[in-house]
Amino acid sequence: MTVKKKVMCRIFIEERKHGTAWVPYKTLMGYGMGNRVIIGSRGEHVYGGAEFGIKEHAVDAAKAKAREVIAAKFEGVAEEDIEWAIVDEAAPLPIAV
Repeated sequence: MTVKKKVMCRIFIEERKHGTAWVPYKTLMGYGMGNRVIIGSRGEHVYGGAEFGIKEHAVDAAKAKAREVIAAKFEGVAEEDIEWAIVDEAAPLPIAV
């Protein structure tokens, strides 16, 4: 039995301005390496800086962009072949001087 390869996508979401904006600043995509994301001939990375008022909207925007890249780079990949991992990160607080 052949195991079908998956595209693994890690979306890094950053909370900014104390929760008023969410930014999908980095999405890593890798193909066929288990749960590892690889970059190069079998992977891709996308950066973004758009801010959203709702976290889910930021995630949806990152997924939409990732799907575009996947469709262009990995022909024939269906939605069920994509594994999404959302990584929440908080922006560092400004240092008071």
